[in-house]
Amino acid sequence: MVRIINNEKEKPKEPEIKLNEKSKALLQIIGIIIADNPKAIIEILEEYSIELSENPTDKELTEKLLSAIGECNKEFNNDLARVILDCTLESSYDSFDFKSLFNKGGDSGGEESGASSGGGGGGGLWAGIANAVGGIAGSIGSGKRAREEATSKTLQGIYAYKSQLAANEQGKGKNKMYMLIALFVVLGLAVAAMAFFSKKQSQQQPIPLKA
Repeated sequence: MVRIINNEKEKPKEPEIKLNEKSKALLQIIGIIIADNPKAIIEILEEYSIELSENPTDKELTEKLLSAIGECNKEFNNDLARVILDCTLESSYDSFDFKSLFNKGGDSGGEESGASSGGGGGGGLWAGIANAVGGIAGSIGSGKRAREEATSKTLQGIYAYKSQLAANEQGKGKNKMYMLIALFVVLGLAVAAMAFFSKKQSQQQPIPLKA
């Protein structure tokens, strides 16, 4: 009996591509957009026939969007970059400096640097975002760990934005409370002053003489 030995070596698994700092920042921005403008995310997902529940949660939108990005569909990722650019230009997310983050080559290699160096306007900024989205796609497609990290960073953006909104609302509530307290104090002082002057005036009235 002849034993056939398979000399073919198993191909080593390619290492996962880690998310760079620019990708992590973009994922947090995407999280903010999901929390602030879910309609924009829903519209682009539906445009590409991605099924959603009737009232998708933040987590569902995150998972569906990352799955779509992971497909490495260049057309979808370019359209998503436009959505991100539109949303960030319309809103003021003070935590991020978009122009310095995406209009410079940064740590993503020569391709992104060349694409984003074509001017300081929206075109160059869009190219930088589109390349960053492509970088996220490559990382997500390389393994489970990168995808889990991408999900975590996106949810961080959602929670951070909602926490900030809650803090702002709480601050407004406190301001209203302080205003009401001040109003009651002023009213109380006014009533006390009126009572004091009324009593003083009654004391100063001359007592009528008896006939």
